[in-house]
Amino acid sequence: MGRAQPSTTGPADEAQTPPPSVPLSSSTSDLDPFRRLLRRRLAHQTALAEFARRALDATTLEPLHAEATELVHQFFPSPTSGAFELVVDADEEDVAFAASVADILRAASSKIDAAVASEHASLHDPLTGLANRSLVLDHLHKALARADRRSSLAAVVFLDLDDFKPINDTLGHRAGDEILVRIAERLRSAVRPSDTLGRWGGDEFVIVCEDLERASDAPAIVARLAAVFDEPFAVHGTEISVNASIGVALSGGGDDGPAALIHAADAAMYRVKHDLQEGDREGPAAPVFPTAVEEPKLEQLVGRLLDLFSGGATDSKGRKASRSHGPTPQASERAEMATPPGSPAV
Repeated sequence: MGRAQPSTTGPADEAQTPPPSVPLSSSTSDLDPFRRLLRRRLAHQTALAEFARRALDATTLEPLHAEATELVHQFFPSPTSGAFELVVDADEEDVAFAASVADILRAASSKIDAAVASEHASLHDPLTGLANRSLVLDHLHKALARADRRSSLAAVVFLDLDDFKPINDTLGHRAGDEILVRIAERLRSAVRPSDTLGRWGGDEFVIVCEDLERASDAPAIVARLAAVFDEPFAVHGTEISVNASIGVALSGGGDDGPAALIHAADAAMYRVKHDLQEGDREGPAAPVFPTAVEEPKLEQLVGRLLDLFSGGATDSKGRKASRSHGPTPQASERAEMATPPGSPAV
């Protein structure tokens, strides 16, 4: 009889025995919720990237705010739409998406505000808030272009405070700065909405006036500016009388560039200041013309300008009556008109 053969199976063989059959992959229906979640995350990230890219280039907030609202509504449809199949996960993803949109919008708002503040600072005087030289020249360039298209006139008024340095020396620069701010406030109320008022530097101001139909419109504008100095300025309990010399230049000549008009008005203003410093002249200062030829009609206009300032009153020498609040020369003697080369007769 044969002996029973020993078993050839052992622990190693038992380990090689396949386990009971288990599913190694889920059905397509089981994966659908995860696929939907991943697709939603991808849609969120894509939308956020595009929104952030547009936010980087945005210069105004209104269109960006409208886009942000549309994005949130797109991923937060009404509950009755049945769009939220992943109740927990989808809600968390959408809330995070909305928070990211809000963060981008806040960052864009801060960026736009900073850009606006930076641009404003680069174009305005930090003390008075008036336009600085760059902005004045830009507005003057545009005003001249509009005047050419409309066949109208533009004027530059150059205003320089007289003897302002002693105020700084006696009362201090802080008091001088306060007076400059007060002067700027009064000048703002004297100019028209369409005019550009700027601080040219130090104690000098420039006003760009446009849409003048004729040269005779200028005296009324300058009269309002001169009236700014009729009353003294109260600073630190002290009333300070301030006067200004005024020069005016009109467009309409052959060289109507901004620099030419500024130079003509500046030259007229300095002629006024020089004549006032002589102190013993008879009658108002003669108008200054950068050209070699004086135009009688424009001289008559300047005469009317001076009469308008003083109400027509003159003393026995033909000099305009002095101001009521002090013995200083009045604004009528401090205003002169000039025209750039080639200006037509008025």
